[in-house]
Amino acid sequence: MGVGPRSTTSRGHLQHVGRACDAFYPPIEASGCLLTVTARCPRLRCGRGCGLTPALSNAREASGLIAEAEGDGPAADFLAMAVRAMANAGFAKGAWELAAKGLAYAGERRDATWAHLMAQDLARREAEDPDNPGMPLDSAERREVQRISQSLPSEERPILLGSNLGSREELLARPNVVTVLLVVHAGEYRRTLGPLEQEATEYERSGQIANAVASWAFVARVHNALGNFSESTTAYERGL
Repeated sequence: MGVGPRSTTSRGHLQHVGRACDAFYPPIEASGCLLTVTARCPRLRCGRGCGLTPALSNAREASGLIAEAEGDGPAADFLAMAVRAMANAGFAKGAWELAAKGLAYAGERRDATWAHLMAQDLARREAEDPDNPGMPLDSAERREVQRISQSLPSEERPILLGSNLGSREELLARPNVVTVLLVVHAGEYRRTLGPLEQEATEYERSGQIANAVASWAFVARVHNALGNFSESTTAYERGL
């Protein structure tokens, strides 16, 4: 059922930013500088070509309106989708800002929403720490994100480097391991080359340029490891 505003003030604000929706349906798109926010209350729409900074501002505003109309839980769910969209669009700082806001709404939850938010917050902490050794560090939060991720479909798992596994064999025994982890932590170059190229092509097709660049970089890296230097150069240039 639809959710109405709680006050005359919020009613006018909702009319300004969008309309109430009767059903929650995912997700947001940020690829191609498009961010469309939809959740059983206000809808904000930032048109294609608007840029990611206005989209970030809209997402901030929408989360507050959703929290007011429906509570902290739906606001956290919305921000987890927004964080994924920002990350897919290559806007790391935007993803980090929204993740911090989403974690405040998530509270003690430990589910997929929390895992996506925390994965980005861990990336922020490590990037901003001048004493970080340049590698993922073990932590209780990282372990919990990985535990939750194992229950999610592979395409819905947050990418979080640092496997916290006792052995390579333990990683290989896991079902549906994210391809990048097989490269970084298991050295499975021949096994991952085809899937990496498919992922890079799909990211290109869907407009997720930041992910496409990262995937072509991994393709180049794998070709180098296999001694395919010409193919590595081709993948590198495609990523550029």
